[in-house]
Amino acid sequence: LTILPSLPIILPLSPLATFNSKTVAFSPAISLTSTCSGLMKELVLLIARALVDSPEQVEVREIAGEKATVLELKVANGDRGKIIGKEGRIVKAIRIIVNSASAKLNKRATVEVVE
Repeated sequence: LTILPSLPIILPLSPLATFNSKTVAFSPAISLTSTCSGLMKELVLLIARALVDSPEQVEVREIAGEKATVLELKVANGDRGKIIGKEGRIVKAIRIIVNSASAKLNKRATVEVVE
């Protein structure tokens, strides 16, 4: 992993990453001109794929609103509990990370888990 000085988030250089002995695939090409929602989408995909048993079934859809971007996270039925966590702690942590990263870019983004 490397930190690019002009971006506030860490960008991976390899299309595969290993988390807790799971190999996770993601899109390695994030241009410096990517939109806030594009960066946030990649961030949510990376986190979600690291948490679930079926990373290939993780989908994130962007809905650009007037004031904020909503990122709808869809995972396999068996993985939904891993994303939500006990009492919603994991999804709350994901929302905090996305909210903080988007605020640093002077934007608003929220995460919703959909069925």
